[in-house]
Amino acid sequence: MRIPNIGSHGRIDATDLKRAEFDGNEIHTLALQDGDLLVIRSNGSVELVGAVGLATSSEVGLLFAGYLMRLRVDLAQARPAFVRMWQAATDQRRLIEQTAKSTSGVNNLNAEELRSLPLRLPQLREQDEIVRRVEALFQLADRIEARHAAAIAQSQRLAPLTLAKAFRGELVPQDPNDEPASARLARIAAQRASAATEPKTRKPRQPRAPRAPKETAAMSKSRQDHDVKGHCTCTWIQQRCGCLRTVKMSARRDTGEPAIWSYRSRFRRTWRPRSHSS
Repeated sequence: MRIPNIGSHGRIDATDLKRAEFDGNEIHTLALQDGDLLVIRSNGSVELVGAVGLATSSEVGLLFAGYLMRLRVDLAQARPAFVRMWQAATDQRRLIEQTAKSTSGVNNLNAEELRSLPLRLPQLREQDEIVRRVEALFQLADRIEARHAAAIAQSQRLAPLTLAKAFRGELVPQDPNDEPASARLARIAAQRASAATEPKTRKPRQPRAPRAPKETAAMSKSRQDHDVKGHCTCTWIQQRCGCLRTVKMSARRDTGEPAIWSYRSRFRRTWRPRSHSS
């Protein structure tokens, strides 16, 4: 018997056992008897440490591994099934986990620590009644769990069956005047074939609207210079001033006519005569 053989609700699962050769003394020392309690003494998971399994007549004669402890209860004072349920109670589990916690990664619970845990024993008749009621609740839980698993399996089979009935038209009453599915499929195939033979025409691209030049800090400053501000009366000249980087007022030396010298780029200079006097 190993740790994986300790099942839920204190039951022992003997379906997966390991076999080895033992002498007579080891068999006599480690053989289980009906009513023995097997306790997990060491494990990396603290939730498993202290878990108890109850041996029944089906496990008599089996041997247990070294990381399990065996407890034999005095039948004159306690019932093994009641002791197992007491060890699985919430308050008792809290004490076991606090005792078995370790910083080394492996949690251990020795026999002395197990004996130091509290154990309240009512009368044997009361213990038998508690065990009977708890076992009845466990059986009810097992039946509910089995029904739940069966319902999940049935729901997984129900989805493809529902789809099959829907495609066969068996879910709702059918109108005999409706178009058969074969005729509709044939019409869809013909539409696809005609669409494939038609030449594809490309939509003409819409011309893009001209983008306005992005205003820079130099442009904004040029419209606010004192030598330019308020001097442009021509609409065309005002629009041009809004996109020039540097604008300066000057006069032609030969005619004395006022003009605007604009520096549009690093090396190019353009000259625009004023059409209206300021």
